[in-house]
Amino acid sequence: MSAHGRRGLIVAGAGAALLAATAPSAGAQVIHACFRPSSGALSRSGSGSCPHGDVAIQWQVKGPAGERGARGPAGPEGSQGATGGTGPVGPTGPAGIAGPGGAPGVAGVTGATGPTGATGATGATGATGVTGATGAAGSTGPTGAAGSGGSTGSTGAGATGPTGATGVAGAGATGPTGPPATSALSVLGSGQSETGIWSIASPGEVEGGSEVTLAEAISYAPLALGSPPEHFAYVKKGQSGVTGCQGTVEAPQAEAGYLCVYADTETLVNASFSEIENAEGGQGASGPTGATGAAGSSARFGAIVVFNATAAKANVNVRGTWAVTAK
Repeated sequence: MSAHGRRGLIVAGAGAALLAATAPSAGAQVIHACFRPSSGALSRSGSGSCPHGDVAIQWQVKGPAGERGARGPAGPEGSQGATGGTGPVGPTGPAGIAGPGGAPGVAGVTGATGPTGATGATGATGATGVTGATGAAGSTGPTGAAGSGGSTGSTGAGATGPTGATGVAGAGATGPTGPPATSALSVLGSGQSETGIWSIASPGEVEGGSEVTLAEAISYAPLALGSPPEHFAYVKKGQSGVTGCQGTVEAPQAEAGYLCVYADTETLVNASFSEIENAEGGQGASGPTGATGAAGSSARFGAIVVFNATAAKANVNVRGTWAVTAK
């Protein structure tokens, strides 16, 4: 093998070693070349491509970085730099705890009261003005002339018509007998009902106490009961389920032997419902739910609704309807 041939092999071997050991690093300058084994010629390639039969090779102008060397000795201390500008003002700190209050100052001496000024003199009364003269009365105007009377019209002269024939007498059937008339002495029959309205209003504020009561009478007139009701009930607006009183304030109802008192408007200040008493005879007890004892034997004409003033400045204003049914 000639020396030329050997040089070509050396270059090829060196190129292969370069390609294997030094891959291009990012940012480093790379040199491209073409090696022709047949002649051993080496030519630079700007694009990195080589003719057919040549081997493309490349290498870096700058080799890889070596290991970091040992730290050198410290340099001499530099001169002090110029003073920097003033920094920005820092945020305001939290407020400090308030100090104790100072002692009250001594009250000043009250100044002397000045003297009362003198009362001014009363001004003189002005003179009364002169009354003006009364004007002269005007003259009465002349009476107007009376109008002439109109002439009397002539009497009509029409002939009198003939008298008509007498009509046939009516032959209608007699109607049924009406119900018996009632009076103040009439008695409400068994199972019959009466209804009415009632109200009570205290005359302003009433001083309260256990002995202070306000009452309103209910009269069964014009019909008395054959026997007084045996049961009484006070029904508040909207209340339901009261025994014997299944109506409402708009349509009051009572079962036989019951007096049902329905309340519509109810204003009670320092006051409360107490009971329903018979207008005559013994008292029938009653509670808010309407449970009662036996009524007095002669309480056939009415009853009394009783309220108690429980404290000072009591005020009662109640109105409604009632229904009673004879047993």
